[in-house]
Amino acid sequence: MSTQSLTDDLLSIACASRPGEMRKRLDGLLSDASTPRETVASETRRVIGLLRLQAKSMEQMPPANLTDDDAARLGLRDWVASTRARAAELRTEADEFERAAVAAGLLAEGDMEHWSARGLLRGVEVSEEDIADAKRSLFGGSEYDNGA
Repeated sequence: MSTQSLTDDLLSIACASRPGEMRKRLDGLLSDASTPRETVASETRRVIGLLRLQAKSMEQMPPANLTDDDAARLGLRDWVASTRARAAELRTEADEFERAAVAAGLLAEGDMEHWSARGLLRGVEVSEEDIADAKRSLFGGSEYDNGA
């Protein structure tokens, strides 16, 4: 299984599963002997970190000091609410996925120290492609393709 395919599978498990299903789907992924357990654990840390980074960036998109009245005046009330709700969703998905990974024996309890950016990034490898994908996701458009 390629690393990208593994990452896609892990993201699918984290974002498209109910908490009770995550453990079962992780166990199924671990039973596939073609991917070493260490690789799955490493990519699991990476996926959790990326979900939390995305949540953090979404929390920062609407300025924290933007009042509800200002958002309404600018016509951004719905966008602010949906962006903050999606950020909370991503953070919850990352937390649930981390608990499932601990239960599956992929991560040790407390392995992901996410209360600081340093702890969040510890053990997470972010490629140039990940950065370009994040820029496309946040800012839209294809001007971020091919390292531009």
